[in-house]
Amino acid sequence: MELKIFKYDNMLSQYQNDIEIRMNNYRIKKEILTKKRKKLCDFANGHLYFGFHKTNDGWYYREWAPAADEVFLTGDMVSWRCDELKLTPVGNGVFEIFIPGASSLYNGCHVKTIIKHNGETLERIPAYIRRVEQDKTTFSWCGVIVDEPEYKWNTGEFIPSKDLLIYECHIGMAQEKEGIGTYLEF
Repeated sequence: MELKIFKYDNMLSQYQNDIEIRMNNYRIKKEILTKKRKKLCDFANGHLYFGFHKTNDGWYYREWAPAADEVFLTGDMVSWRCDELKLTPVGNGVFEIFIPGASSLYNGCHVKTIIKHNGETLERIPAYIRRVEQDKTTFSWCGVIVDEPEYKWNTGEFIPSKDLLIYECHIGMAQEKEGIGTYLEF
């Protein structure tokens, strides 16, 4: 397959085979990720389904653990008992639980996912958790529930300051000449 980029930038022709391999790998991975979905953004928006979601009646927690035999949720809310909150398999490696009570999980509540597989018990940080903390004594990592109101964007009247703020630079391409630039040229 002929990529248009080679028509616009002849310096890339020496890398054509490598670029075509990468593009083919991208297409294969995209097809795997989007299976039943039509767009890559459907896959990228997994956080809207997985993770912790508060409702008026309680909390939903969903985790993708395709090789798991059993999945549990533990944390501050159950005094770290590991077998009290068992998730139910719902298909395609997805497990979920509904925890009744809007205050059953709370802002700052520490949680972990317990995965049982082939007789092993593994502690994991929930994949779609919004915050993670490390215990200063045990150095163990935990997920932390974030229960804050959704941020309301108010950029309608945003006026940038007159001072230039550079937060990222691409040194190699930040020049007029063809080729890869150096720090001194930048």
